Amino acid sequence: GETESSDAANVEFLVLSESQYAEFLNGHDSETIFSADDAHDQEVNSGLPPTVNQPAKYYLVFRNNTPKAGKKTVQADFRIDF
Repeated sequence: GETESSDAANVEFLVLSESQYAEFLNGHDSETIFSADDAHDQEVNSGLPPTVNQPAKYYLVFRNNTPKAGKKTVQADFRIDF
């Protein structure tokens, strides 16, 4: 049914700092700045911590949380307001 197909389209969406991303790559569960387990056709608004005029790198990760459903294509539009 429709629920099954939309569930199969879901992906996990994460916003990570550099240190959080390093933990993520090493397979550790880490804190995230923002996460959505079942992101699918939705708008996400998230604030980033202040960096006090220091440059910072952030990582946006889309992860297939139902790999048995096969590969997925993600289309995402991003806007950053300062």
